[in-house]
Amino acid sequence: PGTPIEVYVDSRIAGNATLSDDRTYAYPYRVGRVLAGPHLAYATAGAVYSEVATFAILTENTTITLALAGVNRTAVVCTGNLTADGRPVTGAPVLLRVDDATLISTQTDGNGTYAQDVVLPAGEHTLRAEFHAAGYPLNASESHEETAVIPDEGLAALPFVAALAAAAGTGWYLRRRARPEESPVAAAPPEPEITETPAAVTIAGLPLREAATVLFRTLRAWLGLPETKTPRDCARIAPDHAGFFERYERIRYAGETPTEEELRAMEEEALGGDEHA
Repeated sequence: PGTPIEVYVDSRIAGNATLSDDRTYAYPYRVGRVLAGPHLAYATAGAVYSEVATFAILTENTTITLALAGVNRTAVVCTGNLTADGRPVTGAPVLLRVDDATLISTQTDGNGTYAQDVVLPAGEHTLRAEFHAAGYPLNASESHEETAVIPDEGLAALPFVAALAAAAGTGWYLRRRARPEESPVAAAPPEPEITETPAAVTIAGLPLREAATVLFRTLRAWLGLPETKTPRDCARIAPDHAGFFERYERIRYAGETPTEEELRAMEEEALGGDEHA
Protein backbone atom coordinates (compact mmCIF):
# COMPACT_ATOMS: atom_id res chain seq x y z
CA PRO A 1 0.00 0.00 0.00
CA GLY A 2 1.10 3.54 -0.76
CA THR A 3 3.32 2.50 -3.66
CA PRO A 4 3.34 5.19 -6.37
CA ILE A 5 2.00 4.08 -9.74
CA GLU A 6 2.70 5.73 -13.09
CA VAL A 7 0.12 5.30 -15.85
CA TYR A 8 1.18 5.54 -19.50
CA VAL A 9 -1.03 5.98 -22.57
CA ASP A 10 0.54 5.52 -26.00
CA SER A 11 4.00 5.41 -24.36
CA ARG A 12 3.52 8.85 -22.76
CA ILE A 13 2.94 9.33 -19.06
CA ALA A 14 -0.70 10.20 -18.46
CA GLY A 15 -0.73 10.55 -14.68
CA ASN A 16 -0.03 9.02 -11.29
CA ALA A 17 -1.94 6.90 -8.81
CA THR A 18 -1.24 5.25 -5.46
CA LEU A 19 -1.64 1.61 -4.53
CA SER A 20 -4.47 1.27 -1.99
CA ASP A 21 -4.75 -1.09 0.98
CA ASP A 22 -6.42 -3.75 -1.15
CA ARG A 23 -3.44 -3.56 -3.54
CA THR A 24 -5.45 -1.94 -6.33
CA TYR A 25 -5.29 1.48 -7.91
CA ALA A 26 -7.50 3.59 -10.15
CA TYR A 27 -6.65 6.45 -12.49
CA PRO A 28 -9.35 8.41 -14.38
CA TYR A 29 -8.03 9.16 -17.87
CA ARG A 30 -9.55 12.27 -19.40
CA VAL A 31 -9.83 12.12 -23.18
CA GLY A 32 -8.51 15.37 -24.60
CA ARG A 33 -6.80 16.22 -27.86
CA VAL A 34 -6.13 12.69 -29.06
CA LEU A 35 -7.22 10.91 -32.20
CA ALA A 36 -10.12 8.51 -32.27
CA GLY A 37 -9.30 4.83 -32.60
CA PRO A 38 -7.28 2.22 -30.68
CA HIS A 39 -4.77 3.22 -27.98
CA LEU A 40 -2.37 1.40 -25.65
CA ALA A 41 -2.02 1.73 -21.87
CA TYR A 42 0.22 0.25 -19.19
CA ALA A 43 1.33 1.05 -15.65
CA THR A 44 4.62 0.87 -13.75
CA ALA A 45 5.50 0.55 -10.08
CA GLY A 46 9.20 1.20 -9.91
CA ALA A 47 10.86 -1.45 -12.06
CA VAL A 48 7.67 -3.53 -12.33
CA TYR A 49 5.64 -3.17 -15.54
CA SER A 50 2.06 -4.23 -16.10
CA GLU A 51 0.79 -5.93 -19.22
CA VAL A 52 -0.19 -3.65 -22.10
CA ALA A 53 -3.93 -3.06 -22.33
CA THR A 54 -5.81 -1.69 -25.32
CA PHE A 55 -8.81 0.59 -25.44
CA ALA A 56 -10.64 2.50 -28.16
CA ILE A 57 -11.73 6.13 -28.28
CA LEU A 58 -14.89 6.67 -30.29
CA THR A 59 -15.78 9.76 -32.28
CA GLU A 60 -18.55 11.95 -30.89
CA ASN A 61 -20.62 14.72 -32.42
CA THR A 62 -20.23 18.29 -31.21
CA THR A 63 -22.51 21.29 -30.93
CA ILE A 64 -21.30 24.89 -30.89
CA THR A 65 -23.51 27.90 -30.17
CA LEU A 66 -23.11 31.61 -30.82
CA ALA A 67 -24.79 34.62 -29.23
CA LEU A 68 -24.02 38.31 -29.82
CA ALA A 69 -24.19 41.15 -27.34
CA GLY A 70 -23.25 44.79 -27.82
CA VAL A 71 -20.12 46.08 -26.11
CA ASN A 72 -20.17 49.58 -27.56
CA ARG A 73 -21.07 51.24 -30.86
CA THR A 74 -18.14 49.64 -32.69
CA ALA A 75 -17.85 46.15 -31.20
CA VAL A 76 -19.82 43.07 -30.20
CA VAL A 77 -18.97 40.24 -27.83
CA CYS A 78 -19.38 36.73 -29.22
CA THR A 79 -20.18 34.06 -26.64
CA GLY A 80 -21.16 30.43 -26.84
CA ASN A 81 -20.59 26.88 -25.69
CA LEU A 82 -18.92 23.85 -27.26
CA THR A 83 -20.25 20.48 -26.14
CA ALA A 84 -19.89 16.84 -27.15
CA ASP A 85 -23.00 14.81 -26.44
CA GLY A 86 -23.92 17.37 -23.79
CA ARG A 87 -20.51 17.45 -22.08
CA PRO A 88 -18.33 20.60 -22.25
CA VAL A 89 -15.25 20.51 -24.49
CA THR A 90 -12.59 22.45 -22.60
CA GLY A 91 -9.49 24.22 -23.90
CA ALA A 92 -10.61 23.76 -27.51
CA PRO A 93 -9.89 26.21 -30.35
CA VAL A 94 -12.87 28.08 -31.77
CA LEU A 95 -12.87 30.16 -34.95
CA LEU A 96 -15.20 33.12 -35.44
CA ARG A 97 -15.85 33.77 -39.13
CA VAL A 98 -16.86 37.35 -39.95
CA ASP A 99 -18.58 38.04 -43.29
CA ASP A 100 -17.39 34.64 -44.62
CA ALA A 101 -13.85 36.01 -44.76
CA THR A 102 -12.08 37.22 -41.62
CA LEU A 103 -11.18 34.55 -39.05
CA ILE A 104 -10.73 35.33 -35.35
CA SER A 105 -9.37 32.69 -32.97
CA THR A 106 -10.50 32.12 -29.41
CA GLN A 107 -10.68 29.16 -27.00
CA THR A 108 -13.13 27.51 -24.64
CA ASP A 109 -12.55 27.67 -20.89
CA GLY A 110 -12.93 24.98 -18.26
CA ASN A 111 -16.71 25.03 -18.73
CA GLY A 112 -16.61 24.72 -22.51
CA THR A 113 -17.56 28.40 -22.87
CA TYR A 114 -15.84 31.00 -25.04
CA ALA A 115 -16.12 34.80 -25.21
CA GLN A 116 -14.43 37.16 -27.65
CA ASP A 117 -14.81 40.88 -28.38
CA VAL A 118 -14.93 41.63 -32.11
CA VAL A 119 -14.47 45.16 -33.46
CA LEU A 120 -16.47 45.78 -36.64
CA PRO A 121 -16.75 48.66 -39.10
CA ALA A 122 -20.08 50.38 -39.66
CA GLY A 123 -22.67 48.32 -41.51
CA GLU A 124 -24.30 44.90 -41.37
CA HIS A 125 -22.11 41.86 -40.67
CA THR A 126 -22.62 38.11 -40.41
CA LEU A 127 -20.78 36.02 -37.82
CA ARG A 128 -20.50 32.27 -37.33
CA ALA A 129 -18.62 30.12 -34.80
CA GLU A 130 -16.74 27.04 -36.03
CA PHE A 131 -15.01 24.09 -34.38
CA HIS A 132 -12.75 22.26 -36.82
CA ALA A 133 -11.93 19.31 -34.52
CA ALA A 134 -8.50 18.57 -36.02
CA GLY A 135 -6.67 16.23 -33.65
CA TYR A 136 -9.75 15.59 -31.49
CA PRO A 137 -11.92 12.45 -31.43
CA LEU A 138 -14.80 14.74 -32.33
CA ASN A 139 -16.73 15.77 -35.40
CA ALA A 140 -16.55 19.38 -36.59
CA SER A 141 -19.51 21.69 -36.08
CA GLU A 142 -20.73 25.18 -36.92
CA SER A 143 -23.14 27.51 -35.18
CA HIS A 144 -26.10 29.26 -36.74
CA GLU A 145 -25.19 32.49 -38.50
CA GLU A 146 -25.89 35.65 -36.52
CA THR A 147 -26.14 39.24 -37.79
CA ALA A 148 -24.69 42.36 -36.17
CA VAL A 149 -25.47 45.92 -37.29
CA ILE A 150 -22.95 48.61 -36.39
CA PRO A 151 -24.33 52.18 -36.77
CA ASP A 152 -22.46 54.69 -38.90
CA GLU A 153 -21.75 57.56 -36.51
CA GLY A 154 -20.23 59.61 -39.32
CA LEU A 155 -23.52 60.10 -41.19
CA ALA A 156 -24.70 62.99 -39.00
CA ALA A 157 -21.57 64.95 -39.79
CA LEU A 158 -21.86 64.56 -43.56
CA PRO A 159 -23.91 67.75 -44.25
CA PHE A 160 -21.40 69.81 -42.26
CA VAL A 161 -18.46 68.20 -44.05
CA ALA A 162 -20.16 68.74 -47.40
CA ALA A 163 -20.72 72.42 -46.57
CA LEU A 164 -17.06 72.84 -45.67
CA ALA A 165 -16.02 71.14 -48.88
CA ALA A 166 -18.31 73.40 -50.91
CA ALA A 167 -16.99 76.51 -49.19
CA ALA A 168 -13.41 75.43 -49.72
CA GLY A 169 -14.15 74.71 -53.37
CA THR A 170 -15.69 78.16 -53.85
CA GLY A 171 -12.71 79.88 -52.25
CA TRP A 172 -10.31 77.94 -54.45
CA TYR A 173 -12.32 78.89 -57.54
CA LEU A 174 -12.27 82.60 -56.63
CA ARG A 175 -8.54 82.53 -55.96
CA ARG A 176 -8.01 80.64 -59.18
CA ARG A 177 -9.98 83.25 -61.13
CA ALA A 178 -8.00 86.09 -59.55
CA ARG A 179 -4.62 84.72 -60.59
CA PRO A 180 -3.14 85.60 -63.98
CA GLU A 181 -2.94 82.85 -66.49
CA GLU A 182 0.28 80.90 -66.16
CA SER A 183 2.10 79.06 -68.87
CA PRO A 184 1.65 75.33 -68.60
CA VAL A 185 4.67 73.47 -67.29
CA ALA A 186 5.73 70.47 -69.27
CA ALA A 187 5.25 67.28 -67.30
CA ALA A 188 8.34 65.28 -66.49
CA PRO A 189 8.62 62.03 -68.44
CA PRO A 190 7.45 59.01 -66.44
CA GLU A 191 10.13 56.99 -64.76
CA PRO A 192 10.62 53.51 -66.15
CA GLU A 193 8.94 50.78 -64.13
CA ILE A 194 11.20 48.38 -62.33
CA THR A 195 9.88 44.86 -62.07
CA GLU A 196 11.16 42.90 -59.12
CA THR A 197 11.42 39.15 -59.38
CA PRO A 198 10.10 37.53 -56.20
CA ALA A 199 12.59 35.47 -54.26
CA ALA A 200 12.32 31.73 -54.70
CA VAL A 201 10.69 29.85 -51.84
CA THR A 202 13.09 27.63 -49.94
CA ILE A 203 12.59 25.38 -46.94
CA ALA A 204 16.18 24.27 -46.57
CA GLY A 205 17.24 24.13 -42.93
CA LEU A 206 13.74 24.73 -41.53
CA PRO A 207 12.18 22.40 -38.94
CA LEU A 208 9.76 19.99 -40.59
CA ARG A 209 6.54 21.55 -39.25
CA GLU A 210 7.70 25.10 -40.08
CA ALA A 211 8.66 23.96 -43.57
CA ALA A 212 5.16 22.51 -44.03
CA THR A 213 3.66 25.88 -43.04
CA VAL A 214 5.80 27.67 -45.64
CA LEU A 215 4.67 25.21 -48.32
CA PHE A 216 1.01 25.59 -47.31
CA ARG A 217 1.19 29.37 -47.61
CA THR A 218 3.01 29.06 -50.93
CA LEU A 219 0.38 26.78 -52.48
CA ARG A 220 -2.47 28.87 -51.08
CA ALA A 221 -0.95 32.01 -52.62
CA TRP A 222 -0.30 30.26 -55.95
CA LEU A 223 -3.97 29.24 -56.08
CA GLY A 224 -4.97 32.86 -55.43
CA LEU A 225 -6.79 32.06 -52.17
CA PRO A 226 -7.07 34.71 -49.42
CA GLU A 227 -4.76 34.41 -46.42
CA THR A 228 -7.83 34.04 -44.20
CA LYS A 229 -8.64 30.63 -45.69
CA THR A 230 -7.90 27.68 -43.41
CA PRO A 231 -6.57 24.33 -44.69
CA ARG A 232 -10.12 22.96 -44.60
CA ASP A 233 -11.39 25.95 -46.62
CA CYS A 234 -8.62 25.43 -49.17
CA ALA A 235 -9.38 21.72 -49.51
CA ARG A 236 -13.02 22.54 -50.24
CA ILE A 237 -12.21 25.31 -52.73
CA ALA A 238 -9.36 23.46 -54.50
CA PRO A 239 -10.30 19.74 -54.40
CA ASP A 240 -7.41 18.84 -56.73
CA HIS A 241 -5.09 19.66 -53.82
CA ALA A 242 -7.32 18.32 -51.04
CA GLY A 243 -4.78 15.69 -49.99
CA PHE A 244 -2.11 18.36 -49.47
CA PHE A 245 -4.39 20.60 -47.41
CA GLU A 246 -5.85 17.76 -45.32
CA ARG A 247 -2.34 16.54 -44.45
CA TYR A 248 -1.30 20.06 -43.46
CA GLU A 249 -4.43 20.44 -41.32
CA ARG A 250 -3.27 17.48 -39.21
CA ILE A 251 0.23 18.96 -39.03
CA ARG A 252 -1.05 22.40 -38.04
CA TYR A 253 -3.86 21.55 -35.65
CA ALA A 254 -3.13 18.00 -34.45
CA GLY A 255 0.57 18.63 -33.85
CA GLU A 256 1.74 15.87 -36.20
CA THR A 257 5.24 16.03 -37.70
CA PRO A 258 5.63 15.20 -41.41
CA THR A 259 8.26 12.74 -42.58
CA GLU A 260 11.02 13.80 -44.94
CA GLU A 261 9.29 11.88 -47.73
CA GLU A 262 5.95 13.60 -47.06
CA LEU A 263 7.65 16.99 -47.01
CA ARG A 264 9.32 16.32 -50.37
CA ALA A 265 5.95 15.41 -51.87
CA MET A 266 4.38 18.56 -50.39
CA GLU A 267 7.27 20.63 -51.75
CA GLU A 268 6.81 19.22 -55.25
CA GLU A 269 3.10 20.03 -55.15
CA ALA A 270 3.49 23.52 -53.65
CA LEU A 271 6.39 24.66 -55.83
CA GLY A 272 5.10 22.97 -58.96
CA GLY A 273 1.43 23.68 -58.35
CA ASP A 274 0.64 24.22 -62.00
CA GLU A 275 1.71 20.68 -62.78
CA HIS A 276 -0.66 19.20 -60.21
CA ALA A 277 -3.69 21.38 -60.82
